[in-house]
This record gives sequence, C-alpha cells and structure tokens, in this order.
Amino acid sequence: MMSAAPGAQDDQSRAPVLHRTSTVPVWLAPERFEAADFNPDICVADLRRYVPLPTVKAELQAYLVHLKNKLVEAINEDYSDYVGLSSKLTGLVGAVLRMRQPLLEIQVRLGCKLTKQRLKVLMQ
Repeated sequence: MMSAAPGAQDDQSRAPVLHRTSTVPVWLAPERFEAADFNPDICVADLRRYVPLPTVKAELQAYLVHLKNKLVEAINEDYSDYVGLSSKLTGLVGAVLRMRQPLLEIQVRLGCKLTKQRLKVLMQ
C-alpha cells in the first residue's frame, strides 16, 4: 500500500487537512513554490505519488484563484496611497514650474553659466 503525504485524504469521505493559514491542503505546501530551486515538473511528479493528478490540478487552480484574490486585496489596500501620491506629485510639478523663473533670474544675476542641457537635468 502506498503511504500518503501528511494531511492527505485516507478515503474520499474525509475532507483533506488544510494548511494552517488558508484553504490550501497541507500536502500542496505553497512554500515550496518560493524555493530558489523550485521545479514544477518535479513538484507535480512528487505530488502525483500521493494525490491523483485531477486533484492536484484542481487544488493548484484553487490556489491560483486564492493568490489572485490576495493580489487584488493588496492593490486595493494601497490604492488610496497610490492615488494620493499621484495627486501630491501633480502639486509638486506646479511648485517646480513656479520656481523656474525666479531661479533663472538668480542664475543671470550671479553670472552662472548653466547650459540649457544642465538646466533641463536640474528641472527633472
């Protein structure tokens, strides 16, 4: 008889043991995807020893949906900060443009010889 992965189903009537922090089965072990030497072929081959391929596919698809939802949550969480930063930068551009003429006048008074190219770099 084949030994089952920790947390795998022993029979079809029992629900799989879930990963502590999500709805991902323990046998899927999402942290393996973050390993520098992760190889999807080896991962699937390893999982197939314990779990039928259709189950692996279904769990990976469910995990993908979970990750996409987490991404949307992260974007939504920081979206207002992003929009706020964008509007602050718009105000900053106006301030820089208002300072341009007085800075050019100071340049002329001091006799500085900034080239237009160097001035453009300073204004960016």
